[in-house]
Amino acid sequence: MPGSSRIFAVVGFRNRKQIGVGNVSWRQIFKRKQGSFGILGGVTMQMDSRTNAHRAGISAFLLGTLLFLLIPLRGFSGLIHESSDFAIVYSSSKCLIDSCNPYDSADTHREYIKSEGDMSAGTSLIAFRPYQALYPPSTLFWIVPFASLPWKPALALWLTMSAILFAVAAFLVSDLFQQRVFATPFLLLGIFISGSGSILAQPSSFAISLSVIGVWCLLRNRFPNLGILCFALSVALKPQVGGLVVVYFLLVGGQVRRRSVAILVAAALLCIPGFLWVSKIPAAAHWYQDLSVNIATSTSPGGLNDPGPTNWWGAADMTSLQSLVAVFVNTPRIYNPIAWGVFGCLLLIWAHVTLRAKPSYRKDILGVATIACLALLPVYHRTYDLRLLILVFPAIALLFAEEGIARMGALINSLLLIVCSHPHTIRETLKLHQDPRSPIWNLMLLCCPMVALLSSIFFLVYYARTLNPMKESAAQELGAETVCLRSRS
Repeated sequence: MPGSSRIFAVVGFRNRKQIGVGNVSWRQIFKRKQGSFGILGGVTMQMDSRTNAHRAGISAFLLGTLLFLLIPLRGFSGLIHESSDFAIVYSSSKCLIDSCNPYDSADTHREYIKSEGDMSAGTSLIAFRPYQALYPPSTLFWIVPFASLPWKPALALWLTMSAILFAVAAFLVSDLFQQRVFATPFLLLGIFISGSGSILAQPSSFAISLSVIGVWCLLRNRFPNLGILCFALSVALKPQVGGLVVVYFLLVGGQVRRRSVAILVAAALLCIPGFLWVSKIPAAAHWYQDLSVNIATSTSPGGLNDPGPTNWWGAADMTSLQSLVAVFVNTPRIYNPIAWGVFGCLLLIWAHVTLRAKPSYRKDILGVATIACLALLPVYHRTYDLRLLILVFPAIALLFAEEGIARMGALINSLLLIVCSHPHTIRETLKLHQDPRSPIWNLMLLCCPMVALLSSIFFLVYYARTLNPMKESAAQELGAETVCLRSRS
């Protein structure tokens, strides 16, 4: 064959004993022979068409990242009107500075106005409704540098830093891709990133980006101290985002377990200043009771964070299992235990595999992907937290290198994640209205948590296969990278 289309394959007996490497024909590659000889290894094709496809995938990824980075510039005015989550955490942080109650809506609204907050027509002031101040003191403390600025400069700085951090996280995720000859995983990652602009005005943006950077540092065994710091700050900002991902590194053992313990210790230390500060404010002497009342009221039937269909509009943005079960049984004392029970069963299986499977690239990538999906199930999460699932794309690239159900499942899974991360666009496209009697509306309530649950099960199934040495070895031979990432310097 010409040099540009040479094919190399590992040829061996069916007893898995490797006997050599050599040139083979297309017929030998794609059609198994009868008898004791067969193709066991993966195929690395150095072909111009595959090279061009790979470059096209990289180009699509870079284009998606560029579009994402331009969002703070081209959509700044729109993000100002829609940045209700950042408005509440910003105003609550200013209460720390001015010694008022960060969990009182009147105080936070007054601080927002005093900081020249946007009060023009069309601006969402939903953040200043009663019982909407829900962020713990540990989060508020680390927002103080932004709260020291007037509203618009603070928001502009937040959006810019959020965009840069998420773009860096996306590039690091692409660095974890094993199989680099397929364009599709890069294309899918680019599409996922390009539509992630809505996360920028959310406190989740920093927490997710820092978690992803921490994962890369620990998996690649590069800049471990930076990874510990990023993970710890992510947990301090929003523990329900990256907290469970840390558990993976805690269970795998070895040096990375010591680093995960360091993450937990550092996170605890980063949380202390916020709790001490709010405890010293006379107006916030009962801050814990105020925060507890806010959480309980906002999640009660009809509240803004109610996962059931009584919260017609907001529940369609949620990914927790409670919002899935509540469509059928809208009673907290029933849907909470069911949701936690299902999550607990999946988590136990995942933990068993994590403890028993041998270290490998496949274990690391699938283990992190699975726990990232599971993290969205047990507690309150909205669709902007789906950006944490950027961590599943290395697993999608890994499974895409295989044939049959694995590749098709990876493709369908990634497309569903992309679609469900844009619920507002779906509503506007389908012109849906708030109607609890509408079957389509109830289907919207099922969409996000169902996709999160199915994604968890999908990756868990392939993660469990790492316990089977025969299947694990055969799957690893499909790719060139089989060494555990953490074993590298």
